[in-house]
Amino acid sequence: MLCQCLKRLDWRPLFLLQHCNTMVNYFYSIILSLLDHYLPIIEITKNSTDKPWVTPSFRRLIRSRQRAFLSGDVSRYNCLRNRTQRMASTLRKKYFTAKVEQLHSCDPHQWWTKTQRMLNLKQTNSLTSLQFQGTPDKLAAEINDFFGQCIKSSSRSRSINIS
Repeated sequence: MLCQCLKRLDWRPLFLLQHCNTMVNYFYSIILSLLDHYLPIIEITKNSTDKPWVTPSFRRLIRSRQRAFLSGDVSRYNCLRNRTQRMASTLRKKYFTAKVEQLHSCDPHQWWTKTQRMLNLKQTNSLTSLQFQGTPDKLAAEINDFFGQCIKSSSRSRSINIS
């Protein structure tokens, strides 16, 4: 629509101006007014405590849920609460699935670093000192035990299903 408007615009008054500075100012005023009309600036606030999978639509849904709660509309609140929980689960799953897909293209060192970051683990843990001693089955069992402990500890604090 902006392009259509620019094509239809009558530029003759611009060429009737006497000075270059007034021509530039006129040009900028026209362009800026059209940009404000067709491409307005939208302000989006993002809190530092937001999870990386939080989207503006999810934030709007939470606001609607809270308004229903504060107004005392129990049936609307329950409906919005259920939608919020389903959307949170879907967004979390999509986010972590995309992160895991990115891990497939990494070398082992980057894979481990990104996995630690995704699981919010400290850099020092039981696997950093892990050395290949014994059979590959023993190494695989130790890695499996480590991830099993991560899943157990994260399921106590929040429920995440990444299957």
